Amino acid sequence: LGMPTQAEKLHDAFKDKKDSLVDKQRQDLLAHYGGQEHAEKKLPRQLALGQSEAYVEYAEDGTVIKGQEKVIVNAKYEEDKLVNNHQKIWGSLWYNGKWGYACCGQFIRNSYCTGQTGLQAFEASKGNRMGQSPLYETSSKMVLAMQQQVQQQRETKPDDGPKKIQMGERNEG
Repeated sequence: LGMPTQAEKLHDAFKDKKDSLVDKQRQDLLAHYGGQEHAEKKLPRQLALGQSEAYVEYAEDGTVIKGQEKVIVNAKYEEDKLVNNHQKIWGSLWYNGKWGYACCGQFIRNSYCTGQTGLQAFEASKGNRMGQSPLYETSSKMVLAMQQQVQQQRETKPDDGPKKIQMGERNEG
């Protein structure tokens, strides 16, 4: 450190040698892998530094006086987005505990819309098994049969009202 001029010259020589080695390594990589057009592209300054000069001025009560307020996204997913040629959004149909598309009766998310053909097939299969357990189907069929049986009994014999049972009589029926 007693010779500042010589130290400065050595530092300049080191920087030149380092720059030449970095350039040589870069040229070797580009020659081997290619991609010269991508290496020269520069990002805009705003994107490179991740900042912008969006000026916003607020009043004491929090309202925006000057500039544009940031838009706050309230939902995790995009809303009212139509995909795969559907005319209605996912969730516009609810049937047997399942969500689906109301335009075609599809219950598979991100499936392609089948339009009127799918809707007709859905309407035709409404009474059939649609993913419910056999136990649920059996019990619902039993309830339906019992309701029909009660209805037939009401139609065949008129109801006289509640019967009064005397002491000692047996309740039959």
